[in-house]
Amino acid sequence: MLIEERRKKAIVLCGVLAIVLVIEAAYANGESLMFMAFLISTVTGILGIAIYLGDYSLMAGANTMSDEEIKKLDMDRVTSFMGLSMLAISIIVFFITIVSIGRVGTSESVIIMVVAYVAMIIAVTIHLATSKRFKA
Repeated sequence: MLIEERRKKAIVLCGVLAIVLVIEAAYANGESLMFMAFLISTVTGILGIAIYLGDYSLMAGANTMSDEEIKKLDMDRVTSFMGLSMLAISIIVFFITIVSIGRVGTSESVIIMVVAYVAMIIAVTIHLATSKRFKA
């Protein structure tokens, strides 16, 4: 189920992701950490845009929900929130990695990147699970 009204906005989001990917490629310099940040942010960004377009089957747990459970949720709001959150997470994690490499070094940057990624996913998940704005 793709949401037709979001196609133009999704094109803009693809442009933003493309700009981030160009910046990532410019900073890569063959470092494995930069490649890892590039890969994580690219996959997360692409999944975020797909979910933003309304493909909620890509979200964890959506495949196991019954039709009654899906009807209890406002899937337009859920997919919009999750898609934009994943795109934001992909961009933020990449820039945190760039900044931390310059300031603390490579090995500490991996820890900072993973902690930031996991913390943001946990925060989004808690908000999604506890907020009443996603109920139908």
